[in-house]
Amino acid sequence: MQQTGMPQADAEKRVDAAEHARKATLIAAFLAAATLAIGCAAACGAASLGGRHRDENTLVVFWGSRRFW
Repeated sequence: MQQTGMPQADAEKRVDAAEHARKATLIAAFLAAATLAIGCAAACGAASLGGRHRDENTLVVFWGSRRFW
């Protein structure tokens, strides 16, 4: 308020809006990081399974079916 010359109520509204934007950005960043971590784990698991299938020439069975697709 002292730096901008704005009324106290308007200055508090701006600070509250900035705080809300900071919290929303923090949540979005956490969700993005969690999504990337889950995707990385799935890719590592699939690569391991595919490498084992290639090396050992084993049959890969998903949910009782010989073909996944």
